[in-house]
Amino acid sequence: MKNQVCLITGGANGMGRVTARALAARGASIIIVDSDAQNGEKIAAEINQSSNGKTAFFYQCDIAVMKEVRQLIQSIQSAFPKIDVLINNAGIIVEKREETIEGFERTFAANYLGHFLLTNLLLPLLNKSEAGRIISISSDAHKQCAGLDFDDINNTKKWNKPSTLAGNRAYQSSKLCIVYFTYELARRIEDSRVTANAVHPGAFVDTNIYVNMTGFFGLIMKLLKPLYKPAEKGAETAIYLASSPELEGVSGKYFAQCTVKESSKISYDREAARRLWSMSEEMIRMSNG
Repeated sequence: MKNQVCLITGGANGMGRVTARALAARGASIIIVDSDAQNGEKIAAEINQSSNGKTAFFYQCDIAVMKEVRQLIQSIQSAFPKIDVLINNAGIIVEKREETIEGFERTFAANYLGHFLLTNLLLPLLNKSEAGRIISISSDAHKQCAGLDFDDINNTKKWNKPSTLAGNRAYQSSKLCIVYFTYELARRIEDSRVTANAVHPGAFVDTNIYVNMTGFFGLIMKLLKPLYKPAEKGAETAIYLASSPELEGVSGKYFAQCTVKESSKISYDREAARRLWSMSEEMIRMSNG
């Protein structure tokens, strides 16, 4: 991957950190995007030390805040002539409903909408790559979602009090959004050299995603922690999609365990994907004043 530039959201911790190290070891330059400045700066410094050069760069950004995503893009555009790989990795799950300063429910914004904006704004730089790749981390949790409620896309009705169940439903919905987005994006860019694929990293990967969960669910997660899949295992498929030459030109697929898999039946609904895209564009426009 020498001379390639890879941008990874949520790259300061968990699977993102593992992915950053692995791609750097393959010779890529790494852009780490995360709200965690302490760990982001640390991993960038570690990569630079091991490579004996300035090959890793950290940018602090809350992916759930569209204003910060736009500011990030300006910085990236001024510093890099192209992007070869974009890995939309950042994700959260929470118990209590929280809105960002722009009025978006944070799970929806962090897991999906911020990545929708980031990807669209980065497309010009991805198109400058010989074979740009967009890899978005979804989850088989999307299969538990019966469908998007387009009248409640911002998850207003899911919570009437702090609730693990509501948080899980919001998470499942956001991961279905990622699959819809990936398939619709692949169709829209099919005449370009850029590909778009989604990834299921596996269940119960040892990351920080459950750190905010308390109560009974939080207790269960703590009890199950010894059984969690290592972050290195969870990152394998994203690393494979980012680096494997045989995947050049492969687009619009859902991968798990480095193999193409079937996503949920409803995730192939093209009309739902187009509707989500249109609504996302409108929300992005509204957030821009």
